[in-house]
Amino acid sequence: MPRKIPLSKGNHITGFHPIRPGHGMVAFESKLECDFLSWIAKFGGNPTVTSQPLTTKYLDHNNIWRKYTPDFLIAYPTLIPTQLQKWNFSTNTIIEIKYFAEAEEKSATIQRKLNAVRKMGYRTVLLTEIDITGERYE
Repeated sequence: MPRKIPLSKGNHITGFHPIRPGHGMVAFESKLECDFLSWIAKFGGNPTVTSQPLTTKYLDHNNIWRKYTPDFLIAYPTLIPTQLQKWNFSTNTIIEIKYFAEAEEKSATIQRKLNAVRKMGYRTVLLTEIDITGERYE
């Protein structure tokens, strides 16, 4: 089912990004997600990139069930590019994209969400703007 990007109600950007010829466009909901799509495309390896690939449930700190939809699934047909091994990518990796400040502030919640996805058998990677661009966004 194609992902619907809502109209922006602020100063953030949304849209669709090309990965490579023949892949099709991938939806993004922020400048950082767009930067990630450019970043991942440069490594080659012909990955399939799926935006918001699944929804699962996790228990929050109050023992209340919450829904979680990760940002991307990156699927490599065979070998993972060597440059991505330092981030612990596998052939099927769920990616969560957060600004560094938010990743620090919400670390416990993010880990609960990623643990729910790991229980489904996926490898998970949390990336910030420092990983993607080498610098913090203000």
